[in-house]
Amino acid sequence: MRSMRSDKSSAAEPSQQGAVAPAAAATNAAPALQARIEWNLVEQLYGALPSILVNLTLMPPVVAAVFWGKASTAFLVAWLVAALLVLIVRFALARIYARVRPGAAQARVWAWYFTATSLASGLLWGVAGWALFNPAQTAAVIFLYVCVIGLAAGSIIVTSYWLPAFYAYAVPSLGLSIARLLFEGDGVYTSLAVLMLMYLAIISRVARRQNQVARELFALQFENEDLVRQLSQERDSALHCT
Repeated sequence: MRSMRSDKSSAAEPSQQGAVAPAAAATNAAPALQARIEWNLVEQLYGALPSILVNLTLMPPVVAAVFWGKASTAFLVAWLVAALLVLIVRFALARIYARVRPGAAQARVWAWYFTATSLASGLLWGVAGWALFNPAQTAAVIFLYVCVIGLAAGSIIVTSYWLPAFYAYAVPSLGLSIARLLFEGDGVYTSLAVLMLMYLAIISRVARRQNQVARELFALQFENEDLVRQLSQERDSALHCT
C-alpha cells in the first residue's frame, strides 16, 4: 500500500510540475508580448508623425494672421515662434527616431519624448484659446476654437497609439479654452464650455477604444506568428526524428 501511494505521489509530481511549467511560461511571456506590442505602437506613433506635421505647419501662421491687428502683436509673434519651434522639434524627433530605430527596450523612452512634445503643443493651443478670447472678435474666436477642437479630434489619428500623448495634448488645449469660457461667467459661454467638456470626454473614449483595438490586433498578430513558428519547429523536429 505504501509503495502504491508512493508511486501515485511520484506520478502526480511530474503532472503538477507540467501544469506549473506552462503557467510560468505564460507569465514570463506576457511581459515580453506587451513589450512587443508597445514597441509596435510607438513605431506607428512616429511613422505617422511626419505627414501630420506637414499639414499642421500651416495652422499657427493662419491663426496669427486671423488675429493680426485684433490682439497683442508681441503675443502673436511669440506664440507663432513657439508653435513653429515645437513643430520643428517634433519633426526633428521623428527624423532621429527613423535614423536610430530604437528597439523594444527603448520604446517607452521614445514614447515619453513624444508625449513631452504633445504636451508643449497642447499648452500652446490652450494658451491661445485663453489669451486670444475676445467677445468683441466673435468670428476670429470661433475660428480659433474650431481649430482647437478640430486639432484635438485629429490628434487621435496619431496619439491614440500612446494614450499619455493624447491626454498631454487634448487636456491642456481644450481644458484652457474651457476654463476661459467658464471664466467669462456668461450663460452662453458656460453652456459652450460644458459642451466642450462633453466633447473632451467623447474623444477620450474614442482614443481609448482605438488604443485597445490596436493592442488587440498586434497581440493577435504576434500570437499567430508565434504559433506558426512553433508548428514549424515541431514539424522540423518530427522530420529530423524520422
